Order: sequence, then structure tokens, then C-alpha cells
Amino acid sequence: MNQFSKARRRIPLLITAVLVLLLGGPVVTPVQAVTAPTVSAATTSSLTATWVASSGDAHTARAYANSTGGSSLGSCTATAALSSNASCIISGLTAGTTYWIGVTDPTTSITESLRAEGITVPAAPTGLPISSPTATSLTATWSAVTGATSYTASAYTAETGGLAVASCTATAPAVTCAIPGLSNVTTYWVAVNATNSGGRGADSTRASGTTLAAAPSVPLDVSVTGSDASLLVRWSAPASNGGAAITGYTANAWSASTGGSITESCTATASATSCTLTPLTNGTTYYVSVLATNSVGDGTASDRLARTPGSLPGAPRSVTTVRGDGTITATWLAPTSEGSGAITSYKASVRTAQSSSAAVVGTCTTTGLTCTVSGVVNATVYYVSVAATSVVGEGGPSSFATSSALNVPSAPRNVVARAGSGFAAVSWSAPATLGGSAIAQYVVRAYHVAEGGDPIATCEPVPVSSLKCDLGPLLNGGNYFIDVTARNALLTGPASTPRVQVTTAALPNEPRDVTAVQEGGALRVRWQPPSADGGRPITRYTANAHASPSSTQALGTCSTSGDS
Repeated sequence: MNQFSKARRRIPLLITAVLVLLLGGPVVTPVQAVTAPTVSAATTSSLTATWVASSGDAHTARAYANSTGGSSLGSCTATAALSSNASCIISGLTAGTTYWIGVTDPTTSITESLRAEGITVPAAPTGLPISSPTATSLTATWSAVTGATSYTASAYTAETGGLAVASCTATAPAVTCAIPGLSNVTTYWVAVNATNSGGRGADSTRASGTTLAAAPSVPLDVSVTGSDASLLVRWSAPASNGGAAITGYTANAWSASTGGSITESCTATASATSCTLTPLTNGTTYYVSVLATNSVGDGTASDRLARTPGSLPGAPRSVTTVRGDGTITATWLAPTSEGSGAITSYKASVRTAQSSSAAVVGTCTTTGLTCTVSGVVNATVYYVSVAATSVVGEGGPSSFATSSALNVPSAPRNVVARAGSGFAAVSWSAPATLGGSAIAQYVVRAYHVAEGGDPIATCEPVPVSSLKCDLGPLLNGGNYFIDVTARNALLTGPASTPRVQVTTAALPNEPRDVTAVQEGGALRVRWQPPSADGGRPITRYTANAHASPSSTQALGTCSTSGDS
């Protein structure tokens, strides 16, 4: 080829070169840098890396032992759209180990991103003996795990599955802790896991351990009754024997409600529920507690009860009851003997059966000789007893008083009506049956007829116990028919029958044909009966002598039931 030809071929190349220089170089699509990844998840053998893709091509995440340089210890590849999140899991790593993750886009000239630190979670601990059991705890010990910053030991109710009922934690390098809050004489299965900044590792294989027996819990239903120079202590078995059979009980009499010293003790076998503290000093207050014992030792003592030895008060006497609407009021007399100390209170107990073993359905307490129990059923028969309490304790109960169901009272009896001027004086006897409650009201009514009709006048006695009242106003000389009804705390009974007839009385008219004849130093006065006696027989006449027709002062007088 000649030089000309060569020259002709160079011209386009030169032009191209000039154009390139003029246009500032070839057109290249800009490339976004790969962001530093984050480690979003960790296991014992893997780390999950997440980043923002710099192109739509495949990106590679690599794990290194250092923050710069070094060889890749594992990698993974992921593809995502430009500026979208990409993620992949680097596997085959060592548990509890720190790694640095970098990401590159092989299709560009961009160098590897900044590396991000990540750590795999620890492996499950091994070597798990359970030691030092107590009644409420088990101690777990294990082998240290690489990379662990803390450990958690959990007690489960089963060898597999089950519930974790309690746990304890230990901060590395410690490799032991005691799990508290466990039940005595119970087998648990314990597992341990390790934790670091990457998260919590898997549980170890579970190892079993059994807690020990405990001392018994507090005896229940403790009561103390005083008697001459002694105190009888009673109790029920504790709710828990601590996992070992109870071997006995001890009751202690203390000198103070807290602290103090034991002044007397009594013991009882495992099957017993009482013992007697003696000898004690009558009139001195002691503070009594009870504890149970098993092979582990003495349990917790009950709260102390203050009691004073001496004779108890006798039973209250003459208990009576009165029913009200939903209430029973009991009244009694004091015991013939107060015992060794003054009576401080009385308690009335209401039962549905006439037996001291029957359930108590209501009580009332008072320092007097009467009290009222509320909340009873009107239609139910109850039985009431009363006991007195002194500083020594509660004495025996009285005999039972029957409290009849609250029913309708019967009619008042023996009704009598006596005529008065403008009224009738009515009296009666209480009903034969009160209906289980005291009579709260009597009502007396007057009618024009012997049966039916509407009452035309009423009266009520005040107080109720007087059993009489004046019924009016009534017209003098009228003929009336009267009955009486009784009402107890709740119900009104029937009226008395038959109705009692009465005619009210008026004043008699003037005597007629009055004459007077002197007989010596006296006057003989004679007359005829009045034309009207006012509805009642005349019982007496009185004659008066005056000095003048207008005089009001009698100079002489005489009285008779006759006619002169």
C-alpha cells in the first residue's frame, strides 16, 4: 500500500480522535456505589447480609476475619434492581465468631463496599450437671461457649416440651447460676442457652434435677380455749407437709405478742390436733402459736393468739327470739357465772338445724343482752344459741331457742266494747299465734253492719302492748259492730269474729214530775224516770236543795238508784 493510501486511512481516525477530544470522551452510564451492608440475622453458622444494589447485576457478599484485607471465609450472591435492597445468607461460619462483611458488584469498576461487623450466635452449651438442690432451687453448671456474653438456665416441667416455670441468668465468664422459685420435692428438666450481640443460641440438651423437701407450712384453724390454769390449743394440718411426712406439732405459750420468751410448751404426735399448755397462771395473758415438724425441721409458726387461762363464763339463759322482716332479734339473760374474768361480749348464732354441728348462717355480737341478725329468710325456721366471751375465752352455748317462720298472726281474742259518750272503749287479748314475730300494730274498726261494709271509725293503741283504745267519734245512741286485727313485722292477720255489738250512750233526759214534801227537818223528793235514758240503764239519781231558783250552791243533797 502506498503512502497516499495510508494517509487516506488515517484521516477518519484523526477526525474521530478530534471528535472524541472535542466531546470530552466516550459516554459511560454512571454507576451507584454499593452501600455498606447490614447484618440483619445471625445463626450459629450463618450471617444474613442486606445492602442497596448498585446495578441490576449480581452482587457478592463476602465474610472476612478482619475489617480490612484478608481472605474470604464464606460468600453468597444476590441480584436486585438498581437502588433496591438485596440480601443473601453467608453459611459455613463458626458459632460465636465475629466477621466483617463486604459487598462487590463484579460488573463495575466500583471497589468493595465498606465492611460491616457481624457475629454468629453462640453454640448450645454442653456439660450440664445439676447440683446443690434446695427445697426451692436447682443450680445449673455448664461449659463456656465461644463468643457468649451471657447465659440463661431455664427449668421445664418435662424432658421435652413442657413449660418453663423459672430461670436464672449468668454473665460471662460465669458458667453457673441457681434457678429459684421451684416447688419442693419436684423433678425439673433444665436447659441452658448462650447469648451475644448477635442473639440467643439454641438450648442445650436438658438435664434433670429434683428439689428437696421443705419444712411444713403453717398449721391451719388454730384456736385456744382457756380453762383453770391451762390453755387447750387446737389446730388442723398444714396445707403442705413440705414433701416429707409431718412427725409432730409444738404449741408454745409466749410472754409477748412479738419477741418475748416461751413460758410453756406442749407437743403432739403427727396424727393429733390438740394439746394442753399447763401449768399456767390464771388471769395472765399468754400468746400462743403452733408449728409443725418433719424430717427437714420445724415449719413456720402460726400467728400468736392472746388468751388468758381461767374458768370460762357459763351459758346465757332464757334465750328468746322475735322475727322481723329478714331479721331475728335475740334476747337473753346473763349467765349465772362469769367464770374467772368479766364477760366482754356475747355472740348469737343462727342455724337451720338444732345442732351445734350445723352450719352457722348468721351471727351478731354485742356487749348487751340483745342483738339482731340480718339476712334471714322469712319463711324458714331457725334455731338460735348465745355464747358469752370473757378474757379467758368463749364459754359454752345456751340451749337453742326456736325462731318460727314469719307467718300471719291469728285474730285478736276476747274483744270487749263498752259504750261511752261519742265513743266505744274497746279492749282485747293478744292473738294465740303471733306468726313468729312480735305484734307491731293493732287496728280497731267500727261498722254499721255485722258483716261486710266499710269501716266508719278506727283507732290504734299506743303503746301496742296496752291492748285497748277508745274508738270514735261515734254518734251517741248509735248501734255499731266492732272488730280488731293484728299485724306482725311483715303480715296482717284476720279480723276478730264475730264483730262485737255496742250502742253508744247519750246523757239521760231530765227526771219528770219532781215533787218535794217536808218531813221534819228534811225534804222528801219524788220523781218519775226521764223520757229517755240515753241508750244505757240509769244507775243513779241525785237530788239537790237550793236556797233560790237561781242559786248554784246546794244546801243539801241525796242520791239513790230508786225514785225518791
